[in-house]
Amino acid sequence: MMDKKKFNPLPQNVRPSLYQLVIDSDLETFLFAGKLDITLTVSQETKTVILNSASLTVVSAKLHQNGANLDAAISYKEEDEQVSFRSVIADDLKGFYRSPDTAHPGKFCAATQFEPVDARRALPCFDEPAIKAQFEVTLIADKQYTLLSNTNQVTSEDHPTDKTKRVVTFARTPVMSTYLLAFSIGLHDYVEGVDSNGVTHRVYADCGKREESTYALDISIKALQFLSDFFKIKYPLPKCDHIALKAFDCGAMENWGLVTYRSSALLVDPKGSGGYLKQRVHEIVCHELAHQWFGNLVTMKWWTDLWLNEGFAAFLQYMVPDFIKPDFEMWSQFVSNTVISALSLDSLRNSHPVEVDVGHPSEIREIFDQISYCKGASLNRMLFHFLGKDKFQLGLFNYLTHFSYRNAETNDLWRFLGEAAGLDVQSLMTTWTRQTGFPMVTIEESEQLTPTVRRFKLSQSRHLDDASPDELETLWQIPIRIVSQSSPQRLIYQFVMRSRSETIEVNGVAPNEWVHFNLISGFLPCEVPKREPGFAAEGI
Repeated sequence: MMDKKKFNPLPQNVRPSLYQLVIDSDLETFLFAGKLDITLTVSQETKTVILNSASLTVVSAKLHQNGANLDAAISYKEEDEQVSFRSVIADDLKGFYRSPDTAHPGKFCAATQFEPVDARRALPCFDEPAIKAQFEVTLIADKQYTLLSNTNQVTSEDHPTDKTKRVVTFARTPVMSTYLLAFSIGLHDYVEGVDSNGVTHRVYADCGKREESTYALDISIKALQFLSDFFKIKYPLPKCDHIALKAFDCGAMENWGLVTYRSSALLVDPKGSGGYLKQRVHEIVCHELAHQWFGNLVTMKWWTDLWLNEGFAAFLQYMVPDFIKPDFEMWSQFVSNTVISALSLDSLRNSHPVEVDVGHPSEIREIFDQISYCKGASLNRMLFHFLGKDKFQLGLFNYLTHFSYRNAETNDLWRFLGEAAGLDVQSLMTTWTRQTGFPMVTIEESEQLTPTVRRFKLSQSRHLDDASPDELETLWQIPIRIVSQSSPQRLIYQFVMRSRSETIEVNGVAPNEWVHFNLISGFLPCEVPKREPGFAAEGI
């Protein structure tokens, strides 16, 4: 991690409840102008209202109360702020930027990428995830273009003075963070379908790409239905759009109701694309749709808890395709693709915890890595198997319901999962998310006490790739799950290892019968120093 920069979060005495945004764009000059009305709540007297802004020229800003302009000190509860601004539709892949139109050489579309802190490049705003509000978006552009935003279109009218343009207004969004706001302008074709809950799904792409869009459309319809059933919470918007962009900084972005993708992460040639690409598109679409609940409906308070978004989405990007396309055999790939990737990075001394303290926004992009994604997904899988599907789902439902349209921290999730399972999940999981690294569990001894009981002595120590000792003498609380040769599908023993070494006696193990520790659920290797008949097999 780089040296920490000083960061002062926005004051808490002024909060927005509604942004009414108008964006007038010109894709010939690559310029846009904006007008913004923000409804604010002021909880404490202040002489300043501070917003985030970057690369914008603010033309004017006014405060209003009951139609009057305000110059005096603020000592009331409700007010409005009106801001006019302008900027460039740049090609830097952040904020409101331009992307080449592959169907029309020399032409461009424009789209947004606001995560983590680039909404401020498109509009002055309170650009922190915990400062949620609703948005009413109006886009003005040439009539030839398709205009999209998070919500459905409610009006479309000719511009009152420029008849080459139209004015499109979109429905008010749910309460959400600024980084989830999205809009786009361009020449697009689309394919459409409706799921069993009445949600309209569309996949937009450059003209001529309709056939390549149908594969992702089918995934979207099936995945959103699965996730609604899994969380037992319906998707709250009437539409779910996906758009493919030639120029895009990452694989995809989960903007609520308007998910943006790099074209290669969304489009599939039904005749020429192979199995690898089809599986990858399944994973990416399912990952982004999982965010519609984990990240959008409930959002982390600050980027320290980024893993709450990415770890769960990375876990569900296996679970959902495994249900809708079982021939991919997703879980058989989880260890090699996800667990091993996380272990490789986490075995280094310069790794970092899953929950890493983030201060200045310049530090945020550093934690979009294998620890947040792959280790986060691995820990979720470990907990899913340890608690059991029913208790895990109940905890998630209670957590998502309680914090809907609000923000949460990691301990909030542990509290609800613990209540559902009747266990101290927080104490257990904090050792995994607040500490760097992972343990190696060594099975030091094995002794057959009776014809059906075997004793094992286990010890734990941090695994480092350079085989050096752990000066911190880190301890984890480790869920241990054991199956045997005679009971390969049903647990014969389960406990939490809390000490440096522990001895357990496991019933139901015959002489010379193999046993397996954490066969499909752990984020740790198990080591057996020697091999002999009836000894334990290593697991991960």
